[in-house]
Amino acid sequence: MPSEIVRAIQKVGYDTPSPIQMASIPIGLLKRDVIGVAETGSGKTCAFVVPMLAYIMELPRMTDEVATKGPYALVMAPTRELAKQIFGELRKVAEHHTLTAALLTGGKDVAMERRVMAQTNIIIATPGRLLQHMDESPEFDTGGVKILVLDEADRCLDMGFSNALTAILQNLPKSRQTLLFSATMDKRVIDAGKQTMRQGFQVIDTVGEEVSTADAVAQSAMVVPLDSLNAALVAAVQRARSVPSHKIIVFFTTARQTRWSSELFAAMGMPVHEIHSRKSQTARERVSKQFKNETNTVMFSSDVSARGMDY
Repeated sequence: MPSEIVRAIQKVGYDTPSPIQMASIPIGLLKRDVIGVAETGSGKTCAFVVPMLAYIMELPRMTDEVATKGPYALVMAPTRELAKQIFGELRKVAEHHTLTAALLTGGKDVAMERRVMAQTNIIIATPGRLLQHMDESPEFDTGGVKILVLDEADRCLDMGFSNALTAILQNLPKSRQTLLFSATMDKRVIDAGKQTMRQGFQVIDTVGEEVSTADAVAQSAMVVPLDSLNAALVAAVQRARSVPSHKIIVFFTTARQTRWSSELFAAMGMPVHEIHSRKSQTARERVSKQFKNETNTVMFSSDVSARGMDY
């Protein structure tokens, strides 16, 4: 492993690798295709960032401080929030490199993204935005892609990106390395692996090998009639807010439900943070940062925060 990566990892404080990192990084460093399945919060990002950086640093043009004509690596994530989080982790691990990276997500200036893409080594994007550039940006050349990463693959499929993923794969070299990571293992993930990977890919499943967040948290469930749901929600949030230094997330099925419930609480004199797909990207980033940094706070969210977010 390149010494630059080792130094960055030590600075970040990753002293002991997690099970998914220990099992998948050595295989990834051999440039083999991997499906990695592990609990949320188990360090999957580092498990694919390390072999990705090591691969790119071995390429001849990377020994010279010159710009490329297209990306060497593509990383896809299902939501803007998760893509931005991966981008932040990449910057930490790549601190001692001269690599360039770009974040492509909806809600940003397309023209600005076009100006930087051709001179970027690594692109992190949501599937919809990446496909948009493939369709609309003639200068976007993916012929030099050496490694593809698909994070939270099951979530991508749940959110209806299957057709977009198929279209994206048609624009990528078949000889690339592919790393696919997911929190769950099911037939769809295996099928996605067969579609995206070369023969002989390896499946690594570390679920159950470490204590998950859920195992460490007391849980309870309450079933209520639909006409009592709002009253039950208010009561539950009020109970949770009595705990000192509380930090509460309430998940809703849709953006519309999230917004309506946020407006209800505001009208009752209990304003909450609100994050969902109908908010602008600037507003989503602001709310995400506020919730991460504050204590004694409540956030209502649609499924844009439902997977992989580190709050």
